[in-house]
Amino acid sequence: MDRYTLGFLIFCGWFVVFRMFPASIGGHSRCIIHELDQDSISYTWKPGPDRQGKKMFDANCARCHNSALEKRSTGPALLDVRNRIPAGDWIYNWIRNSSKLIASGDAYAMKIWEANAKVEMPPFPQLTNEMIDEIMAYVDSYRAIGPIVDAGH
Repeated sequence: MDRYTLGFLIFCGWFVVFRMFPASIGGHSRCIIHELDQDSISYTWKPGPDRQGKKMFDANCARCHNSALEKRSTGPALLDVRNRIPAGDWIYNWIRNSSKLIASGDAYAMKIWEANAKVEMPPFPQLTNEMIDEIMAYVDSYRAIGPIVDAGH
């Protein structure tokens, strides 16, 4: 056996080991969780808590907001959104029911609504404050690659 074959086999062995036991690689915690599913046990790969915000963003927000957060899509760009929105519970109220906030006459809600062709954001009443915080943590951690062309306020 030559040295290239041996090196290839060692590489393959490491690959198999890390694919079977990916507990923590590069500071990202990952785990295999055993879940009871009625009468059987299923094994589900779930990302660690550091990825929950992105996962929830993809499931709830990416349909209208560009995943490149510096670019607008159907909805406005979300890069640096925390510095543009009112403080306090405003973000929770907006995400759960923007129509209600607009109808209340909230000045910033009206501004966003008018800037986006009077298209209302769909309501997400199922999202808890903690879930919204996770999504916002993901949005806050996002870093644009390259120059920002469209910040879309």
